[in-house]
Amino acid sequence: MSHDEATQGCGGSCGCGGDAAGGAGDAPLLSIDPRLDVRALPHGERHGRVLDALDALPEDCALVLVAPHAPRPLLAEIDRRYAGRFAAEWLQSGPDTWQIRLHRTPVPA
Repeated sequence: MSHDEATQGCGGSCGCGGDAAGGAGDAPLLSIDPRLDVRALPHGERHGRVLDALDALPEDCALVLVAPHAPRPLLAEIDRRYAGRFAAEWLQSGPDTWQIRLHRTPVPA
């Protein structure tokens, strides 16, 4: 997390540390997994949209979250809600776009 993210905040209620409106252009394709680009969504709708998509994601599948900032509070919420059932792999870390691959791990037999 950059110093600016840590000190400026986004003005939203999630405490994400940043909500840059810029960077909404195309992000490089870094995975063959489907992408969920939340950069154009209003800040207050992003977490819900991501959680809904994760609820619908089949086992052993993944999606790539494209965000305008490092979504650390969202990742913590995912860890709490799904108790380690998702693995996060950082594919791109700014400066304008962050991409995180979220993989739903298979349930052990």
